[in-house]
Amino acid sequence: PGDVVGAGRYRIEMLLGEGGMGFVYKATDVTLERIVALKFLHPELTAHPTARRRMAQEARVLARIEHPNVIQIRNVFEEGDLLAMELEFLSGGDLLARARSGTVPEAEALALTIKILAGLTALHEAGLVHRDIKPENILLTANGAPKITDLGVARDPKAREKTKLGAALGTPEYMSPEQIQGEVVDARSDLYSVGILLYQLCTGRLPYQAKSDFDWQVAHVQQAPDLAALGQVATQGLVGVVSKALAKQSTERWQSAAEMASGLRAQAPHEAPNPVEALPNTATAYSAASPSMTMDARPSDQDSPEGLQSRSQRERATPLAAILARSEPKAVIANIGPAETS
Repeated sequence: PGDVVGAGRYRIEMLLGEGGMGFVYKATDVTLERIVALKFLHPELTAHPTARRRMAQEARVLARIEHPNVIQIRNVFEEGDLLAMELEFLSGGDLLARARSGTVPEAEALALTIKILAGLTALHEAGLVHRDIKPENILLTANGAPKITDLGVARDPKAREKTKLGAALGTPEYMSPEQIQGEVVDARSDLYSVGILLYQLCTGRLPYQAKSDFDWQVAHVQQAPDLAALGQVATQGLVGVVSKALAKQSTERWQSAAEMASGLRAQAPHEAPNPVEALPNTATAYSAASPSMTMDARPSDQDSPEGLQSRSQRERATPLAAILARSEPKAVIANIGPAETS
């Protein structure tokens, strides 16, 4: 705390979270006198083209989207070994703790999911697929409104996965059948992930049980979700919405985020207000290794050059002062290049 970066513009306040690709600090923009979140790429990865490309991609995607349910980016800068982006600071933590608790009332789960789908609609209308929707990647404002974050693996739906199972981008527990098999994905893949998220909000568990990437592939591709458990805590109308979202064939799912949102609205007389109860402590939520802000989707071993540190090494806390000590005191807008479409 107290270190200054960005040519003196940002004063570091506290570490919020860390993952395999980078770390996030709460900071003060001393020029505008406001609290921000600074997302840093690990210094060991700044020269790695895949890691750098993913961070640049996230910055470009966020810059293209302006929606109340998508996190806002404000700046990108380089300073010596540092590559960072400034994001709006959200004090409500993420959805993970609430999703695991299984105590989210159905009306609140509906309201949250409808807003998440609104953010996804904006993303999909921009021609992109998120590919990593999960509770950790949904942050909350102080009033409990959800915002989609961590768009580092978002991509044009025409792009085909080039990695094998185990190196695929995303989180196995929430991947659609087509994504976990490395096939072309579109907006309907995100809706499958939303179905799992909604199931988890209501029950506190996942609709499938698995222990390995291979087990998750089998579960998503072949096994039926445990809708009986959902039926014990939710109305049959909601169970029907989730069942359709989790269809194995994308043609049998909801065909757009807007359509799924309409299906959810039909299950409630009116949208519930933003949930404000039981929001996690801000510092606790972020420091619990929230991948939504910590770039946990690191480059695969296929992409990583020799000499990169192991995941466990990279996940150790990296004192910012040590990085600054070997960084030149300059700041420039990062050259993130043109947007990728394949």
